[in-house]
Amino acid sequence: MLLVAENGSGEVVGCVHAGPAEHIMETAMQNAPDAEIRAALAGFMFLTKLHGIAVRPDYRGRGVARALLQRVVEAYTRSGRDLLYGQYTATEDLGDFYRKQGFQVPGPGVGG
Repeated sequence: MLLVAENGSGEVVGCVHAGPAEHIMETAMQNAPDAEIRAALAGFMFLTKLHGIAVRPDYRGRGVARALLQRVVEAYTRSGRDLLYGQYTATEDLGDFYRKQGFQVPGPGVGG
């Protein structure tokens, strides 16, 4: 899924990309025996990764990222997905943003 936000002039001011966590399924397929592959795929089938979200600097702080993220969560929830996850560089200091959107954000170097 790729969504874009436009301003009143039709200029793109933000975008979000989310979709299947393909690398997890590929790893499971390569490293697990057949019975374990089926079990792993059944669990990962409903996993969605937030690959990236970006907002033009002059539109930050206006709710664009929040609206885009909300649309992604709504779409994947309606389709029966159980979990949306992502990652970001700790130097970007986006933890507060994601917490405000209802995400759990573990500390640097900690898996969640």
